[in-house]
Amino acid sequence: MSALAALLLIGSASPEAPLLDAFKAACTRIDDFAGAQADIPKAGWQPVAEDVEPRLAGLLKLGREAIGDIGKISGSTYRATFEGRPVYLVLSRFEDTSGFWGNGCRAYDFDATTPIATEALDAWVGRAATDSRDQAGIVKRQWEPGWRDGMSVEAAYIPAGHPGVGKTGLQGRVLVAEANGGSK
Repeated sequence: MSALAALLLIGSASPEAPLLDAFKAACTRIDDFAGAQADIPKAGWQPVAEDVEPRLAGLLKLGREAIGDIGKISGSTYRATFEGRPVYLVLSRFEDTSGFWGNGCRAYDFDATTPIATEALDAWVGRAATDSRDQAGIVKRQWEPGWRDGMSVEAAYIPAGHPGVGKTGLQGRVLVAEANGGSK
């Protein structure tokens, strides 16, 4: 059995596999905002108001404040349940006045108490991370490119009570898929 086949076997058996699969199904076409919007409900995510979860509402507010008047942001929020916990998905698009755009798809599992195993993540993407960090309890894995060229994928874990949580309230597991470009 090849190393990749072994990784895929490990990943499919992980308790996080349903979340990883639903996120990937929703966010693979992140470079095509309309396509991602169509994929998200098909992947099992249900639309919700952003204020359904105060930590989510706070993160989105901070993001809008950071953008200010340099561009516009649009998007939508969703929820699904994995491992008995609510997980929130945010689809967003930023466009500035010069024509730069950035699309993001992020899943927040605020109440997770452990990071996703490296082996499961590498199997999910299909190869080892191009950047891995474990600093003071914060674990981050990144793949450049992500599942294909033109996008990046990231998985992070921030433990509850960590000083890095700060005013953002961001804790638990975070999955990210992003793409950006220079014109619409």
